[in-house]
Amino acid sequence: MRTRDLILEYIKKYFEEHCYAPSYNEIAEHIGIGKSTLHGHMKQLFLDGQLKTDLKDSFGCAREYRPKGYKAVKREE
Repeated sequence: MRTRDLILEYIKKYFEEHCYAPSYNEIAEHIGIGKSTLHGHMKQLFLDGQLKTDLKDSFGCAREYRPKGYKAVKREE
């Protein structure tokens, strides 16, 4: 399995369990890659439409994204 596929799979599983996205540090640690390598993969996942956000120009916001087809849920305080 390609690194990018592993990243996306981890994000989906994490999102399903926690209802929010993992941090870049959590992803990098889980996959076993450096943060700069992860950053490149994340950018490509956004460009490919595999990751979405509701924020304008939010690339790089650690948890302000979701996998394509998933809905963000606002948690009650």
